[in-house]
Amino acid sequence: MEGGCSDHEMVKLKILRVVRRAHSKLPTLDIRRADFGFFGDLLHRIPWDKPMKEREAQESWLIFENHLLQTQEQ
Repeated sequence: MEGGCSDHEMVKLKILRVVRRAHSKLPTLDIRRADFGFFGDLLHRIPWDKPMKEREAQESWLIFENHLLQTQEQ
């Protein structure tokens, strides 16, 4: 952020297209099969105001990241 004063932090997410290679043995996510509606519903069930109350941006990010990773596993 340039030239402004704010106590907010910006979170920018970018989903990259995963190209499957026949010879690769690394596990990858298949974004085409993702149920983003279900994923969003799971994230909306979290009472964000409680865990984020009076937290610094970095600590809030770690809480969000933890919930995000848990949601991916469901």
